[in-house]
Amino acid sequence: MSTTTLLATTSAATSCRGKAMTPISKTTIYAAAPTVLAAAVAVTTAAAAISTTAVALSAAEHIAAGQYGQAEVLLLKSYTCSLERGCDVDIIRALVRLGDLYRAQFRWANAAGKYHEAYALWEQVSYSIHDPSVHPITFLPSLVECCEKLGGETGKMAAVIRAKALAIQEHTTRGLDDIVEEDEDEE
Repeated sequence: MSTTTLLATTSAATSCRGKAMTPISKTTIYAAAPTVLAAAVAVTTAAAAISTTAVALSAAEHIAAGQYGQAEVLLLKSYTCSLERGCDVDIIRALVRLGDLYRAQFRWANAAGKYHEAYALWEQVSYSIHDPSVHPITFLPSLVECCEKLGGETGKMAAVIRAKALAIQEHTTRGLDDIVEEDEDEE
């Protein structure tokens, strides 16, 4: 059985001038591979999150300047990247931002659709999301406004959505009150 051996310097930052080379076996490389891959994934995920945030900030600047077309292109790109990464929080955030863009343009049906998508995804994965910035309490009032503007059957849904928003808010507040009471009891 032959073992392929790779050579490395004693310090990755130094050159080979007069330094002895240390052999690294395939076994060592294979053993280190999961750690290296995990680090690469973490760096890639962090870079994607920074990129998504930068796109969102740039989109917000376009919206403030009334450049809705450029903002929509950026937000759709952010949404696509979030889908590719499969990060539920980023997907919800992208949907809400698209809803906000459409709401700013008075495109009530498009905005309502994006808010509905965000809420449906949140309901599916809420057990694993602990980011308050994507909690429905932050965007359900906007969905209610869109439904009211659309009127008709959609307008009637506004009351149902408003009741859901209030129930979620009450549940969240009640949960916080329980935590405060537990803390007071411990003292």
